[in-house]
Amino acid sequence: MERFKFKFQGVLNYKQVVEDMKSVEFLNANNELKKEKKILQVAINQKKDLNEQKNQSMKSTTIKNLKYLNNFIDHTNKKIKEQNERIKVAEDKANEKKRELVDASKEKKMIEKLKSKEYEDFIMIQKKNEEKFVDQINSFNSCKL
Repeated sequence: MERFKFKFQGVLNYKQVVEDMKSVEFLNANNELKKEKKILQVAINQKKDLNEQKNQSMKSTTIKNLKYLNNFIDHTNKKIKEQNERIKVAEDKANEKKRELVDASKEKKMIEKLKSKEYEDFIMIQKKNEEKFVDQINSFNSCKL
């Protein structure tokens, strides 16, 4: 009995490798996005703490210290704005990598569908050949009698 051999197995293997690579790229982009969001959260918490510190020390501090706190709060606001921009870039990159992964998965599934169809055709041909063989044996046996 013949063994099934898919003529595009090399292409399917390549598509699997591409899908795996795109999956890793997507995970890396997603991890980068999470990292950027954590950095933003740290900056937001820092701003919150600075505002609390400023509000608590309003009565008992000098103008110089208030200016220092205000400058630090302004710097933190700039940092938050920059971090929001970084997050936007990271989100765009993660979305692009996700789209690439989806495309690679679709391409691989298309080849897998072709393989499945060819395997079904192969099985059907094998069954027909087997039936022919059985018919030939039966025909041969009936001729012998």
